[in-house]
Amino acid sequence: MSLYVLTVESVSGSEVFGAYLSEKTAKAAAAEYVEKEEVLSFKKKLVKKDSEDQKKLMYVEDSKEAEKKSIFMSTVAFKLPASSTKTKKVRDPLAPKKGMSAFMMFSKEHRNKIKTDNPEATFADIGRKVGEDWKALNDKQKAVYTKKAEQDKERYESEFQTYTEGQTTVA
Repeated sequence: MSLYVLTVESVSGSEVFGAYLSEKTAKAAAAEYVEKEEVLSFKKKLVKKDSEDQKKLMYVEDSKEAEKKSIFMSTVAFKLPASSTKTKKVRDPLAPKKGMSAFMMFSKEHRNKIKTDNPEATFADIGRKVGEDWKALNDKQKAVYTKKAEQDKERYESEFQTYTEGQTTVA
């Protein structure tokens, strides 16, 4: 992730006036700053990145003004700590489990058989073999698992209905 820092630099020194998480908001803030300045008039001029300081010149003062001022945008790369970027969703233990797909029904039934036939197979090998076996089934054979999946979906919907009704009466 990058942070876009805007600074105003003049002969007398430089001053940071903002830090933004996106280049778009940084450019909008620079344009707003230019509009608020009544004495100075700026014109837009893009300059290639300088390899030494990685600054991009955004606005340059009109040549009629006495003191030269420039607005620079520099980018600073940073990484957020893992704990602040991911928030773990807590699942209600009383909530019903979702229904399984037809493939998952098939996988549940055939995984143990494949494991016993190939004890040296890794988890990935077993998954690959289950996938191959599923693809080898014809529509009639798959229909059995599709029907089981539909029944499981109906089970989930009815359990979820009673679960949500119970939640509204408690609240």
